Amino acid sequence: MVTLHRGLGNKAGGWASGSKQCDSRQKDTLLADQSAFISENRIDEGEDDMPAIAMNHFTILTDQLEETVKFYRELLELEPGDRPPFKFPGAWLYSRGQAVLHVIASDDLPENRAGVIDHMAFSAIGLIDTVEKLKSRKIKYELRRVSDSNPWQLFFHDPNGAKVELDFDPSESAPV
Repeated sequence: MVTLHRGLGNKAGGWASGSKQCDSRQKDTLLADQSAFISENRIDEGEDDMPAIAMNHFTILTDQLEETVKFYRELLELEPGDRPPFKFPGAWLYSRGQAVLHVIASDDLPENRAGVIDHMAFSAIGLIDTVEKLKSRKIKYELRRVSDSNPWQLFFHDPNGAKVELDFDPSESAPV
């Protein structure tokens, strides 16, 4: 038996749920599925091939694990799910079957909490409800709309100082 850690999902979001004990036949099937996913999402030969085909996840370092998980559960409705048995505490948070946010708990955090990455962005729905959630929790936010053809951009910070951007369809109504 081998333990296979999966990171990519099929188009239906089917097998991105963490790790699984499987025999070598099952492992070969899962690896073939992953290979097919990668092949389906590659651009045609002769074009500018790139090894990166999609964003997989973001990782946040925190000294407030429970508060951070609660923040993302309540505001973004991300759900904790399977996580490999690492030797350090943390959580993986999922959206529609894909682990999109990894949270690593540590008491030894960098002084500059933001680091060199400015923010993480998610596609989102429910602009008015999300703004109400932020207001009710007294979380400062910035809402932008560059023009009528661009999505709404909602920026705020998590409990660790990480900047989060939520992009909403331009057809969503403006909050009051």
